[in-house]
Amino acid sequence: MLGFIPVFIGVVQGIHYFNRSERDYIYMEEERMTIYRGPLLPNITIEYNDIHYCVAKNEHELMVIMLVNGQEKQFKTDLVSDEDLSQIREKLKQRTNVEKLFRTNVE
Repeated sequence: MLGFIPVFIGVVQGIHYFNRSERDYIYMEEERMTIYRGPLLPNITIEYNDIHYCVAKNEHELMVIMLVNGQEKQFKTDLVSDEDLSQIREKLKQRTNVEKLFRTNVE
């Protein structure tokens, strides 16, 4: 019976990766954003007023969000279209009210 668990997890992850492009990856609500991480991992929820700044890494493959408490949250931007990524950036600018939200270097 214990040998069945890794097989089940592998099948669930495989289905998730095949359907990943058809699923909403980032939800932007009025006061928070939620990043979907798959069926077996908990979603990441980030309150806009907790965001200190954001950094794009690896030629726009990864967005790192630094929080005011020193933690960092990240999501893969290669799963998001360029148009959607632009909209996400604009909404983050509007909803966080941080002057220099997107940085290229950590200051």
